[in-house]
Amino acid sequence: VSSGDLLNLIRHARYVVTDSFHITVFSLIHEKQFYTFQRFKENAYSSQNVRITNLLKLVHLGHRMIPYEATYINDLKEIDYEATSQIMEREISKSKEFLLSSINQVKTNNKNI
Repeated sequence: VSSGDLLNLIRHARYVVTDSFHITVFSLIHEKQFYTFQRFKENAYSSQNVRITNLLKLVHLGHRMIPYEATYINDLKEIDYEATSQIMEREISKSKEFLLSSINQVKTNNKNI
């Protein structure tokens, strides 16, 4: 499946179930109903759960993370994206400001060399 095909599948999905950070991000961007499974045990050396956990906590959707050893999903309430979208817009603006500031700092530093 190409990346374009994958994004198209997410855009048109009614529900997304994944263990991928990036699919979780695209599910949020496209305001999909979703659940994200922990890919690794919580204390595993190779665990990358933290970035998904932090993202979901940031947008107040920590309950959409299904623990590694879960055998069922208990909460099937739909996501209300009104508050989540506001948080995401704020964080996107902060990220853009940071990137622009960083680029301008590099330009300034290069002029002084």
